[in-house]
Amino acid sequence: MTEDGCSVYENRPTACRYYPSGLLSMRALGKPDDEQHFLLIKEEHCKGHEEDNTVTIGDYRKEQGVEIYDELNRDYYRIILKKKSTGPTIGAPSDLSLQLFFMASYDVDRFRRFVMSENFIKIYDITDEQYEQLGKDDIELMKFGFTLMRQVFFGELSIKEREGAWDKRAAERREILEYRKKIEI
Repeated sequence: MTEDGCSVYENRPTACRYYPSGLLSMRALGKPDDEQHFLLIKEEHCKGHEEDNTVTIGDYRKEQGVEIYDELNRDYYRIILKKKSTGPTIGAPSDLSLQLFFMASYDVDRFRRFVMSENFIKIYDITDEQYEQLGKDDIELMKFGFTLMRQVFFGELSIKEREGAWDKRAAERREILEYRKKIEI
C-alpha cells in the first residue's frame, strides 16, 4: 500500500479481488463435488459499503476478473478440501508427499525438472505431446501437478503408470541397498 492506494492493483491476488466478499467452498458428506458459497464482509475501513451501488456476486466476480483464477484454483481447493474432510486422524502425509505438495504448488521450475526427469518418464505413461506441453506451458504443468497430487495423496489413478515400472524401480532400490550393505562391511 502506498499513500495513493494499492501499488499492485492490476496484479493483485485473488483474495484482494474478492474483498469485501468471501468465497466458501464445502463438500457435503457423500457428495462427489464441492459447492461454492459467497458472503459479504463488512468492516469499517472498507469505504465501498458507503457507496449506493448494488451488484450481484456474478457481476462483481466479472468486474474483479476472478473467474479465471477460480477456474484454475478449483482443483487446488479440492485437494485442500479433501484433505481437511478426512480429518487429522486419517494419516498424516509423508515427508515425500509434503515435498511434492510444496514443489508442485510453489516451485514451478523445480516441479518441471522433476516431471521431465528420466525417472519420472520411466514410471508414467505420458505421450510425447503431453511432455512437450508440460515442458513449456505453466498452466498445463499446474493442472498436471494437481492431478499428480490427487494420485499420490488419495490414490486416484488418473495418470497412467507404465506396466511394471514401480516393481522395477523397487527392485533397483533393493539392489542399491544390498550393494551399500556389502561395501559397509
